[in-house]
Amino acid sequence: MRRKRLGFLVIFIGCFFALFLFKAGYEQIANYRKNNQLWKKRLVRVVKVRGKRGKIFDAKGKVLAFNIPSYSVFADPLIFSADEENLSLLSRALGTDRKKLLSKLRSNKRFVWLKRNVTDETLKKLRTLNIRGVGVVEGYRRFYPEGSVASHIIGFCDVDNEGLEGIERKYNSYLRPECLHVKALMGMGGILSRKDDFYNTMDGADVFLTIDENVQSFVRQTLRRAVEENRAKKAICIVMRPEGAITACSIYPDFDLNLYGAYPYSIKRNSAFLDVWEPGSIFKIVTLGAAIDTDKAKRKKSYVCGSMKMGKYTIHDVHRYDKLSFDDVFVKSSNVGAAKVMFELGKEKFHDYITRFGFGRKTGIDFPGEAKGLVRDITSCSDLNLANMAFGQGIGVTAIQLCSAFCTIANGGFKIKPYLVEKVISPEGTVLYEAHRKKERVLKPDTVKIVKEILEKVVEEGTGERARIPGFRVAGKTGTAQIPGKGGYRRKVISSFAGFFPVENPQFVILVSFFEPEVKPGYGGVIAAPVFRTIARMLIGYEGISRE
Repeated sequence: MRRKRLGFLVIFIGCFFALFLFKAGYEQIANYRKNNQLWKKRLVRVVKVRGKRGKIFDAKGKVLAFNIPSYSVFADPLIFSADEENLSLLSRALGTDRKKLLSKLRSNKRFVWLKRNVTDETLKKLRTLNIRGVGVVEGYRRFYPEGSVASHIIGFCDVDNEGLEGIERKYNSYLRPECLHVKALMGMGGILSRKDDFYNTMDGADVFLTIDENVQSFVRQTLRRAVEENRAKKAICIVMRPEGAITACSIYPDFDLNLYGAYPYSIKRNSAFLDVWEPGSIFKIVTLGAAIDTDKAKRKKSYVCGSMKMGKYTIHDVHRYDKLSFDDVFVKSSNVGAAKVMFELGKEKFHDYITRFGFGRKTGIDFPGEAKGLVRDITSCSDLNLANMAFGQGIGVTAIQLCSAFCTIANGGFKIKPYLVEKVISPEGTVLYEAHRKKERVLKPDTVKIVKEILEKVVEEGTGERARIPGFRVAGKTGTAQIPGKGGYRRKVISSFAGFFPVENPQFVILVSFFEPEVKPGYGGVIAAPVFRTIARMLIGYEGISRE
């Protein structure tokens, strides 16, 4: 009897297992597609896979921007169990508010980001917790080894490594790596099993700047000290080759690119290319160049200066002069003399040369959002408006426009297109982009020779004496512009100096401007010219520029 029962039990168990195996086999064969889809739905995710964003190099090949590994945390709300324990553990590990976390996890989507670019410490905590439905995606984020150096030029990227400002934005299409949508398996600990090389991703191209990091760092340090000494609100310095390549462009205060989110936009804004302001007497190079180029200038003629009545308004010189020669009008920086020279030139010609020098329109520099400045319509200009424009009031310019105008004098009379990027090279070594140097004749060679001679006198015996460098011929022009406000001009000023050297074969053009310095007198020749001299001396030694 017992044997019969035992035999019956064995047969029953055998039949059960046979039925189980048949059912399992049937499910694997007959319902393979259905089961496979359910498996994929639970464990497989479609994610964006990208290679590395291209690097940014300076003119000497030093890396200014590259990529470092980054980890971002995601969740599958349909798998994640949003109980009190899991929520508490996850919020503590991520350092995120529970309410914000819960609102994300209530989504009907199968993939939601919980936190981007987490630290290694956070990653270790998450792997220890091993919470079901929570995973980590490996990627890259941008790192800037020099921190604040050239921050206004390089710009920065968002959390997805897309360029937001500066070169990062302007050349984003080159720097950005190819994006692939691939399927990846969620393995142990929620880590997506994927390798970039397995998916054959394409890295972004590398960008090579005209900026020299050594010069840029020196200019930044020099500006910082000068801003503190003169208690200025802000300062700008552009160092440029006469043919258009920008060697340095510094704005102070600046910001740390690795912590860009901690700074207000007013600090991150590139004032050299985006801000418009009245230049003051530094703009007289346009009046000077136009008068000589049109043969309207009579260099032996004397001009009665000091003050000039224009209707109910009177134009004054900062320093009173009885009579000045044509050259001394610009050497001594007479507002009255410049206005009289402009009237001899004629408003149509004057306006024509303002346009020729590039004011009132963009220079075309490879930087996003460049301003075009502000030039009045000549038909609506009164005589007072024109007189003011002759010495740099009532006209709006950018720093890059001013520096480019001085390049026109330095390079022999050609208007150039300034540029920041020399070339872009693909990961395979192919040149994808190369700077195209553009130039357009503005002044005759004989005109340039005379203008250089007068601007050299400005440094040797005029308002720019503090820019003088023993043994080198330096040419330049000072500017001290009052800042317009409600009801007239304020006492605050913008102090500038722009110049080039050596006069006989210019290698660099330098513009220095200080905004609202508190130290008196706030003249450009007193505040900005010494900074020009300091930077020029550094360049002479660094570049090995000969006295001849």
